[in-house]
Amino acid sequence: MELRQLRYAVAVATHRHFTKAAASIPVAQPALSHQIRLLELELGVELFERPRGGVRLTEAGEIFVLRARRALAEVEAVRDEIAALKGLSSGRLVLGAMQALAGLDLPRLISAFHAEHPASKFRCGRTRPATCSRWLRAARFISRSLPSTLSGRRPRGRPLVREPVLMAVPASHRLAREESVALQQFRDDAFVFFKRGTGLRATTERAADQAGFTPRVAFETGSLDRLLALVSEGLGVALVPSSTIRALQPPRVAVLPLSPAISRTVGAVWRAGHRHTPATSAFLALLRDHASLANPMNDGPAGE
Repeated sequence: MELRQLRYAVAVATHRHFTKAAASIPVAQPALSHQIRLLELELGVELFERPRGGVRLTEAGEIFVLRARRALAEVEAVRDEIAALKGLSSGRLVLGAMQALAGLDLPRLISAFHAEHPASKFRCGRTRPATCSRWLRAARFISRSLPSTLSGRRPRGRPLVREPVLMAVPASHRLAREESVALQQFRDDAFVFFKRGTGLRATTERAADQAGFTPRVAFETGSLDRLLALVSEGLGVALVPSSTIRALQPPRVAVLPLSPAISRTVGAVWRAGHRHTPATSAFLALLRDHASLANPMNDGPAGE
C-alpha cells in the first residue's frame, strides 16, 4: 500500500468521479484507475461501486477512506513539524524597523541571534507603516513603533518598550528655559514633521488634535538627524522620542518635557492568525527579553 494510493482513493471518494478525481491531483485517469484496482486487489475487497455516471463508496470503502484521511493528515503533520525544525536552523526572517526604536539595539540583537542560529537569513530594512502594512498582508513578521496608521485588519502585536515623547525647540526659543511645557503653548509655532505614514508623524498629529489645534507644518523630512538639524536652525519645533535625543545629542536644541506627558510604545507586530516560524518565535523571544531588561513596560508614563 502506497501513500499515492491513499491520496487517489480519497480523491475519488471526494469527487465521486474517476475523471474529476484524476484532474484534481493531477494524474492521468487510467493511471489512477489502475492504482485503485491494485489497492482493491491488495485489500481483497472493492472500495468503490461504479454505476453508470458516478462512483459510490462501498461499506469497506467508507471504512478505508476514513482511515486514509487520518493517515494523510498525520503525514502532513509530520512534514510540517520537520519543516518547522529545519526553519529554526535555516529559516528566513524579514524585519522592517522604524528609525527610532526606543533604545532597542536591533543590530546587536540580530548579531546575537545570528551567533546562535548562523544558518538563518535576515532581510532587514528601514520602512514606514504603509510598507509594514503590505508586509503584514504578506504574512511577514516586522517590528515597528505602534501608531494607529495601519489600514485594514489590525495586526496582532506585543508591546516591548514605552518611552516619553519630548518637545525639541531651538535654543533661542521663547520657552527654551522652561522646566516643562504644554503642547498647547506651541499652537502658533511652525512644526517640523516627519513624512506622512510615519509613526512620529501620527503621534504628533494625534497629540495636537487632543490639545485642540492643528499644527502648521513648515518642513517635512524622513530623517531624524535632519529633523533636529532644522529645529537647531530655528525653523520649527518638533516632537521627538527621548531615545533619539540621548543618541544624537543635537547642538543648539533645547529638549523639554511635556505636561501632560506624551509617550509612545514600540513593539513587534505580525498578521493576525499567522503561525510563526520557529525562527520568528525565537527572535521575538530574544527581542522581548532584551526589551524587558533595557526598559520594562511598567516604568515611565502611561503609553498610548
